[in-house]
Amino acid sequence: MAETARATLRASDVVARPRGRELALLLPGAGPDAAARALERLRAALEALPRGEARVPPLAIGAVTCVTPPADLNQALQRAYQLMYAAPRTGRVTLQAETFAEAPAPSAVA
Repeated sequence: MAETARATLRASDVVARPRGRELALLLPGAGPDAAARALERLRAALEALPRGEARVPPLAIGAVTCVTPPADLNQALQRAYQLMYAAPRTGRVTLQAETFAEAPAPSAVA
């Protein structure tokens, strides 16, 4: 699956394995529309993988696009994990995505 992701995404994108069997995809410079198109291509490529005799469990993709780089990347990653684990297990590749925007820092009052 990681090889499929690498073959489907741009050369500048990063496929990482942060923990266990999960994959993290970093799509630098991809806005929400470009990220959605890339993830839809990836979903279609994963759906097309031959299943063979081994039962492949349903796959879920949790995706977060950031309007501005987050001050704490862990918050964006945590939200992606929440989306991934909330995705319905349908026997297919399920994609849940949203745009992550941090609350603006409180402004200083003079």
